[in-house]
Amino acid sequence: MKTLLTVTATLAATAPAWAHEGAHLHPHGTEVTPILVVMVVMASAYFFFRSR
Repeated sequence: MKTLLTVTATLAATAPAWAHEGAHLHPHGTEVTPILVVMVVMASAYFFFRSR
């Protein structure tokens, strides 16, 4: 559980930077950012269920 909180906190803290980089990777940054959100959710779920 501690690992999940650490990962979530780290991702939340770096989210603006990821969104900013997403805007550089694709001219329409709003199309890239939701993909990053999905990746974060899936990674969090993976660590959550793995720690149980």
